[in-house]
Amino acid sequence: GGSDIILFIGEDQPAAKGYELANCVLDVGLRFQVKRIYTCAAALTRIHHTEEPRVWGVATSQQVAEDLKKYDLIQKGNLHIAGLNGLLLGIAKERDIDGVCLLGEVPMYATRIQNPTAALAILMVLTKMLDIEIDTAELAQLARETKEKMKQAAAAAMGEYIDYFTEPIWEHGGEEEEEA
Repeated sequence: GGSDIILFIGEDQPAAKGYELANCVLDVGLRFQVKRIYTCAAALTRIHHTEEPRVWGVATSQQVAEDLKKYDLIQKGNLHIAGLNGLLLGIAKERDIDGVCLLGEVPMYATRIQNPTAALAILMVLTKMLDIEIDTAELAQLARETKEKMKQAAAAAMGEYIDYFTEPIWEHGGEEEEEA
């Protein structure tokens, strides 16, 4: 009684021909009579890396936005969805296909690091939406390992910051005497 799922995974944003690629993906979807597409992305926020990321939800129509209210999502007016995620949603809307983008919060200062914690948060919401079960044990383990690496990187950065912007008090003595 369930529906099939077509999954496309992109590692990088296309450098060119984004509209062509988005239309190609949607053409495949329409061949299989897809009614709704889901895209997943990062929401760069002021979240701290020790906090659990929340998931934001964006819809291409008011009706879909109403559907999203059933889930633990942050919905905020009009958000700009960049890259292929945005193109897919925009073109899907033009082609009368419902669209949803789920965005996992990622610290603004950690954009160059993969964030399996945000991916896991998105996946938890998406599996509820689609009423499917997925084994997330491997992703959860990766999230724990990444949190530990982030903790270590933050401690090292704090040490470098302190070393750079402070100096031992005995090094101040000579300057104060010279100024007097």
